[in-house]
Amino acid sequence: MYDIKESDLEQFFSLNWDLYKEKLKEQISLEEKLSFNIISVSTYTGHLENYHSDIWGFLLDNKAAHNKGDFFLSLFIDYLVENKKINSKYVETLKKAEVHREKGRIDILIVNKEEQICVIIENKINNAEDQVDQLKRYNQYALNNKWEVAALLYVTATGDWSTSIQDDVTIVHSLAAYNNENDSLLKGWLLKCKTTLQLAFNEVNEDAFSFIHQYCSLLKHLTSKTLSNMSIEILYKNLQDKNNLQTALYLESELKNISLHRLNLFLIKIQKVFDNKVNYFQPAFDSKKTFDKQHPNYMSFQFFKYNGLKFQLDINLFHFKTRFNFYNSDNKIDSSAVKVVLNELIGENNFERLEGSNPGHTAYVIALSNEIDSLALLEDATLAFAELLFKSMNNYTEKLREANLL
Repeated sequence: MYDIKESDLEQFFSLNWDLYKEKLKEQISLEEKLSFNIISVSTYTGHLENYHSDIWGFLLDNKAAHNKGDFFLSLFIDYLVENKKINSKYVETLKKAEVHREKGRIDILIVNKEEQICVIIENKINNAEDQVDQLKRYNQYALNNKWEVAALLYVTATGDWSTSIQDDVTIVHSLAAYNNENDSLLKGWLLKCKTTLQLAFNEVNEDAFSFIHQYCSLLKHLTSKTLSNMSIEILYKNLQDKNNLQTALYLESELKNISLHRLNLFLIKIQKVFDNKVNYFQPAFDSKKTFDKQHPNYMSFQFFKYNGLKFQLDINLFHFKTRFNFYNSDNKIDSSAVKVVLNELIGENNFERLEGSNPGHTAYVIALSNEIDSLALLEDATLAFAELLFKSMNNYTEKLREANLL
């Protein structure tokens, strides 16, 4: 047990949680927008370095099959000037440049050989470490060809500086491939390419638009992962203090008791519905048992008899949902047949097969939602449905007894 004082709670809740909530909100919003696309449903995360370099190189190359000439390259140079990565005096020269992949082992080389000016792009989107003197060798390669290096761009996933190069000759500019900032490749260049593509050419080019749209979707998907990491980092910083961490762990342990408190509330209320009867489940069920010692919030009602079959009802009260599970205890019928029984007992219902369980397990879940937006409403819905079940099953059993059919 944690030794928590009132001052610890006050300190914990006075922490700056606004930034944490902001990042969570951004992450959730972005994930909702990306919930349906070819990238987000794949297990491939898109962190392979060459994959991104190939796409950047393809778009920048004015001779590539996109047939848009220097459109993408021009927007890229404007993006670099706007974000002070290159001097504006190089703009027209670099917009007429050639683009090469892996020339001199450089990931992407933008070079105007006639004007002897170049931009070197090193792709570290997968956070790989620098090779020995890697960037210095690239810079030397340009000098050997008598090219001035207008910029050496060091692209990481989120723009975090991680290169080891340190000298006064080679100026390295850090760039983020994707994050939620306006100066990332995603927002500063690629999304502008997408939004201006159709306007610039006054035509519908489905191939070019679809290509860049899907790639932007990939980067947005990776951005949502980054935002998740950022929110965790903020949480970590807030909990670095020993007292704050202990308070958080204390609240976590208390949260585990919510399901047990819900169970206590349910038992009090259900008994009142049935005139304070502790055995409200009879005559339909002979007994009520706990599932096991590890799950005190599980109630098992045994056994309800219907057409020669025995059924068990489990009511499981979790933190923020309730699950009703009804099944033949001998596993003689599957969930579809169980649902027929329920239809006859309580009418049309939302019971469905319980995934990951025996074929006969049929469950109905009531959870917090837009309609049920508080624990109080969850308790009301749980109680109302439990009342329907027990009254229907008790009435059915009473009629059988009256007819001497039990």
